[in-house]
Amino acid sequence: MTRLSLGALACALVLSLPAAASDSREVRKTLPARPGLTVEVENLAGTVRIEAATGNEVEIVAHLHAEGDDDAETKKLLSLLDVAFEGTGDRFAARAVFPVESHGTIHYPDPQRREEEHGFLSLFGISRSTVRYQGRRVTVVSGRRRHAPTLYADFRLRVPAGVAVSVRHAVGLVTGGGLKGAAAVDAQSADVKLHGIGGRLDVKTGSGDVAIRDVDGDSNVQTGSGDVSFDGARGAVALHTGSGDVTLKNARGDVKASTGSGDVTLADVESKTVSASTGSGNVVLERVSGSLELETGSGDVHATRVTSLERVHVETGSGNVVLRGDLSAARDVKLDTSSGDVSVSLDRPLAMRLDVRASSGDISVDLPDMRTVRRDDHALVAEVGSGGATFHVQTSSGDVHVGAR
Repeated sequence: MTRLSLGALACALVLSLPAAASDSREVRKTLPARPGLTVEVENLAGTVRIEAATGNEVEIVAHLHAEGDDDAETKKLLSLLDVAFEGTGDRFAARAVFPVESHGTIHYPDPQRREEEHGFLSLFGISRSTVRYQGRRVTVVSGRRRHAPTLYADFRLRVPAGVAVSVRHAVGLVTGGGLKGAAAVDAQSADVKLHGIGGRLDVKTGSGDVAIRDVDGDSNVQTGSGDVSFDGARGAVALHTGSGDVTLKNARGDVKASTGSGDVTLADVESKTVSASTGSGNVVLERVSGSLELETGSGDVHATRVTSLERVHVETGSGNVVLRGDLSAARDVKLDTSSGDVSVSLDRPLAMRLDVRASSGDISVDLPDMRTVRRDDHALVAEVGSGGATFHVQTSSGDVHVGAR
C-alpha cells in the first residue's frame, strides 16, 4: 500500500466518524472529617485532583463526562456513568461506576494526548491501555473509535488536616497536593504529579511518569515504566522504575534509588546511607553525603563534591568511575569496574592502606605522606599516613588515577 493510499484511508476514516455531542453532570458529596479517617477514590479514566480543605469537612466532587454521536446517545451514555459512595469504619470510598459489563472498550480524550487523538495510528486504537476495573478487563483508547463510548470522570477531593488519602486510578492523571496527612496512589497507566504532602507517601504505577515535590515523611515510589523525579524529601526515600530515569534533589534522609534502564541522578542529599543502581545507564551524584552504594551494569559513575560516612562501594560492569570529594571519614572504600577508567580526587587527607589493581592499564597515584609497600606493572599497594581505612581500586581494562586536591 502506498503512502498516498494510507493517507486517503486515514481521511476516509476520520470523515466516517460523526461529530461528537458532549454533556456532563456533577456529583457532590461532603462528610465530616475525623481523626484516623482515610478517604478513597477509585476511577477508570480521567483525572483525580487532591487538595487541602480549610474547614472540617471532606468534599468529593466528580464531574462525569460523555460524548456520543448525537444528544440522545450522549444522554444515554451519561446515565450509565455514576459514582458510588460507601463508608465502613475509618474508611470512606467514592468509586466511579463505568458500564464495563456492556462496553469493553472506553474512549478517553486525554488532554495530554490531544495531538495523538488526531493522528493516524490512534484511529486503530494503537494508543491504548488494557487495565482491570470492576473485576473486568477494560481497554481505554485515546482516539475515537466506533463502538467505544467516550466516558470519563474528573474527581476533585478536598481533605482537612489529619485525613489520609488513597487513590486507585487506571488511566489519566493524579495531581494536587498541600495535604497535611498521608497519601497513597495506585495507578495502572497514569502520570502522578503531587506536591506538599505532610505525611507518608506511597505511589505505585504500572506505566507513567511520577513527579513529586516537598514531602514531610517517608516516601516509596515505584513505576513499571516511566521517569521518576523528586524534589524536596524530608524522610527516607525509595524510588524505582523498571525503565526510565530517576532524579532526586534536596533530600534529607536515607535514599534508595534504582532503575532497570536509565540514569540515576542525585543532588543535594544529606543521608546516612545512599544506594543508587541502574542496569543500563549512568549514576551521577553531586553534593551528596552519606555512606555510598553505587552500581551500574553498563554506564558511568560520576560522584563529585561528595562527603562520605564510613563506606563507599562503587561497581560498574562497563563504564568509568569518577569520585571527588571529602572521604576523610571513610573506613571502607571499594571501586570496581570491569572495563573503564577510575579517577579519584580527595579534598582532604585520608589515612589508608591503598590497594590498586589494573589488569590492562596505567596506574598513577599522587598522594602526600605515601609509602609504597609493593608495586609492579599492574598493581600498587601503599600506606598513606598512619593507615586505617581500606581503599581498594580495581579495573580489568582501564587506567587508574588517585590524587589529592
